[in-house]
Amino acid sequence: MGSMAHSEAFLGLDAKSSPKTEHCIMPRIVTSFSEQGYEVYGKRFVETFQKYMKNFTLAIYSEHDVPDSKPFSNRSLEHMHEIAINAKIMRSKMPEAARTNYRYQAERFCYKPFALAEEYDIDTRESLYWFDADVEFTATPTEEQWKLVEAKWQMLRTLTRTKQAHSEAGFIGIGANNTHFMNMWLDFYRRSTIFKLREWHDVMAMDVAASMSGTTVKGVYHDESLKHPWPTSALAKFSIHHKGPGRKQEAYNNTVSDAIVTEERFI
Repeated sequence: MGSMAHSEAFLGLDAKSSPKTEHCIMPRIVTSFSEQGYEVYGKRFVETFQKYMKNFTLAIYSEHDVPDSKPFSNRSLEHMHEIAINAKIMRSKMPEAARTNYRYQAERFCYKPFALAEEYDIDTRESLYWFDADVEFTATPTEEQWKLVEAKWQMLRTLTRTKQAHSEAGFIGIGANNTHFMNMWLDFYRRSTIFKLREWHDVMAMDVAASMSGTTVKGVYHDESLKHPWPTSALAKFSIHHKGPGRKQEAYNNTVSDAIVTEERFI
């Protein structure tokens, strides 16, 4: 299980390393889901990962023990409690109409940076990849297909968008030796400066951190003009993203309750 000390240690990382290879032999993938989320979509994520992604490793960050996850790392993110308290305090000062707006639910949308920070800290010399847990893998990516989404040295790969306020971060690739970007992203939470941004969620913080750190950001060969660009991307060759309640209702046989939609942690 993870610990607060592990994340705090991350803030002191230095980048005194050199690139290993252009392509990881066993690329590392990270995801997160709640106990309810596991029952609705996380289970299929795990099952299809096991079926198609045998040349990859998986770390699951969750508040509970995940059934059938023994081949993978199952870690905790208990230390996000402080963010939840701060977010509720900040929202209490906002107009009532804005308090339930997802744009200001910092504690709901902060799993990506914390999970990625802890996992990245294990080995900053290798790239790291995030997939939302409502992704379903449909094929084993070929080496050529994976190279189209691969995050190389000090690079950030994600679904950039030109007509939206922020990227669509169902997929994130963080290149090796990218500690400056990672520190800046996590600092928005550790220093509570997330509440100074236009929107208080992880994707807005990611985009701003990438810009401030001068990180090279590259898409994944997708149509940047679309709100949901995944189906046009290189990722669609081996996966489907069941983003949003409508797609989940269709994909998971109408098992998506209002409670699941309300607690969902992905934008």
